[in-house]
Amino acid sequence: MTNDKYFLELMVNSDKLLDHNIEECGQCFYNFLSAKIAREMIESGDIKDAVKRWSEEHEKRWKESKYYKLWEDETNAGRDPKIAFKERNWNP
Repeated sequence: MTNDKYFLELMVNSDKLLDHNIEECGQCFYNFLSAKIAREMIESGDIKDAVKRWSEEHEKRWKESKYYKLWEDETNAGRDPKIAFKERNWNP
């Protein structure tokens, strides 16, 4: 087994122990995303340079997420992002 395939197979399980709803918890969404991308890559059969490509895709999708955007917007506005998360009943 290649290191890339081994990495993806490990990442596939990163959402097995989620303890919150991915619509309300940034960390759980982050882990869900990790697994989702790994599954997509394995299903496509294209695992060449998988670690690098997985990392790039994960960063891209994470930065598109509502959690990342809210945290960034609040931080850039000089506000405590934890307050904005709490107001929405989200976990960072």
